[in-house]
Amino acid sequence: MKFEDINRARKILGLGETATLEEIKNAYYNLVKKFHPDKCQDRSKKECEQKLKEINWAFEIIKDYIYSYRISFSQKAFQANFTDTDKIMREHMERFFNGWWADI
Repeated sequence: MKFEDINRARKILGLGETATLEEIKNAYYNLVKKFHPDKCQDRSKKECEQKLKEINWAFEIIKDYIYSYRISFSQKAFQANFTDTDKIMREHMERFFNGWWADI
């Protein structure tokens, strides 16, 4: 895997330099809906099929990157990233561990 692939993939999905797992998933699903050949209205079916292949490639690259990313579960790393009063981050982690991650 090369950085150029990751960078190209994130641009295809319309992601910034940082994104949550939920943002990645939403970007992918929204693009699939937009370019699915059966629902593609303003473009040719062939153009939509090609775009969908590109979107699926990008999502696979991002998933591979996420799956290979090393996450620290040490107390020091946790405290550097979360506080007890950080409600938004706790909510994101709860969603992560409560099942939607399995859909990716």
